Amino acid sequence: VKIVGQLNSIVQLIMEWITRLLPIFIFISVLNLSFYISWDELATLWQLFANIGICAVILLLLMLIGSSVRLKVSIGTLIKKLLPTSIVASATSSSAAPQNTARHS
Repeated sequence: VKIVGQLNSIVQLIMEWITRLLPIFIFISVLNLSFYISWDELATLWQLFANIGICAVILLLLMLIGSSVRLKVSIGTLIKKLLPTSIVASATSSSAAPQNTARHS
């Protein structure tokens, strides 16, 4: 049992390092990429990222509309109920946020 606990701690420590270093790695990779490709190719990449973002927003809206219809509540009410949980989850990066805000409501 102690070995499993120690392995769990080691894995958590490694994951913490990875999550802290990942943004730096991504920034350096994009910066390095920008030195070696032309402006036309860079513009194409930004268009791709913009299209991915637009698709994500559209998907989010479709999911919001679908949930609103299924739960038979207005979209405004659904957003008002979900907003505190979303803010807490984003600010704390915690998956326990929905449970904590549900207790206080």
